[in-house]
Amino acid sequence: MSKIYIYYVVIVSLAFNTAFSQITKQQKFAQAITDIVKAFAKQDSIALAKYTDKATGIYLITRSGVMDYYINYKTITFTNPGYPTAHFRGAKNIKLPTLQYAKLPTFNCNTNKWSKKGLYVDTIIIDHKLSTTATNRVKFTDEKIPLSIIKKFIALENNSRRVVLIDSKGLELIFYLTYKNKNWYVTIMESVTSDCSA
Repeated sequence: MSKIYIYYVVIVSLAFNTAFSQITKQQKFAQAITDIVKAFAKQDSIALAKYTDKATGIYLITRSGVMDYYINYKTITFTNPGYPTAHFRGAKNIKLPTLQYAKLPTFNCNTNKWSKKGLYVDTIIIDHKLSTTATNRVKFTDEKIPLSIIKKFIALENNSRRVVLIDSKGLELIFYLTYKNKNWYVTIMESVTSDCSA
């Protein structure tokens, strides 16, 4: 066998393996979204547990008054009164539209409407809502959040995709999927984009 032939086989093999791993990653992403939306629609915390990373948990960004804040939960449940079940139950019976890779919908507080309905993910823009929330709490309140934690949030966001679902009845679900150990996990959820109370 000539060296050129061996070189060609190695290059083709590497290209095939890279393409296959990319397809697998994207397929896992789409499947994770489908499973997660169905879990919220059915209020099935057991199905959702598969997509919860034990080390990271799930950060919920919510609003109280004029300030956003975050809480970290190890799991999501739909029955425990200690959880903000109103947010988690808000997606009950939500419908699963076709996933679209496009610019995310925006919310207009003047009209109280989203710019479009459907299921969207933007793979180009990285959202920094969690780290911004933490930074603002340090800046505008007396809360002490170490810089190391904020950097951890930024690293998490840099490896995440924001998913926005607005169904035909106006039910909404906003979550972030993070790729870790060759799997996608829900790591951040938020309810502040459409909250115009601030």
